[in-house]
Order: sequence, then structure tokens, then C-alpha cells
Amino acid sequence: SGISEEQVDNYKKQLLQLMEVGQLYLQTDLKSKDLSDKLGISTKELSQVINQGFGKNFFDFVNTFRCEEVKRILHESDEKMTIIEAMYQSGFNSKSSFNKEFKKLTGQTPKEYRNSL
Repeated sequence: SGISEEQVDNYKKQLLQLMEVGQLYLQTDLKSKDLSDKLGISTKELSQVINQGFGKNFFDFVNTFRCEEVKRILHESDEKMTIIEAMYQSGFNSKSSFNKEFKKLTGQTPKEYRNSL
């Protein structure tokens, strides 16, 4: 509970704006406290917004944006751009968590995705 459905929807829109326009997911050390501070709500309320509004936890929410950024970079870059470079540019700082998250969200490994382009 905590905040109403209407408030969840309102914060959800603000959160998307922060992530899509502000590209906060590019910060490798992004924490839920950073996002909650920007929205002016508690981390507990942020967690409720992400859980209710997006059906995800904080890390899956942020990593979804990061994986989309990797896909965008790989799609727009030349063959010289490595997957690892794209990973770091997108806010990931761990190759193992990146590979796991990318596969979970896309159904393909990063290499399989790149080869399909």
C-alpha cells in the first residue's frame, strides 16, 4: 500500500521521463535512493511504483533500459564497436550480470543479437 493507484500512475510517468529523457540508467552506480530523491518520494514508495507500475524490481527496471541502450548502440554502430564497449556505455559494469540480464530480457545472448543484425 503506501500510495494510491493514481499517485503510482503519476510517479510512473515522471519516472519514465527521468529514465528516457534524463537517461539516468547510464549511471553505473545508480541506486534506488537516487531515483526516489529525484521524484521526491521514499525508496519504499519508489519500490511500490516500480513493482505496481512496471511489474519489476528496481534492478530489472533499470537493466531493461540498459539492455535497450545496448541494442540501440549495436544497431547504430559499425562492426568496430565491441559488445563490451556497448555494455559499458549503457551503464552496466559487470559482464556476467550484463550477459545474464540481456539473455533474460531478449531471449538471446548479446553475441546472438549482434549476429542477427
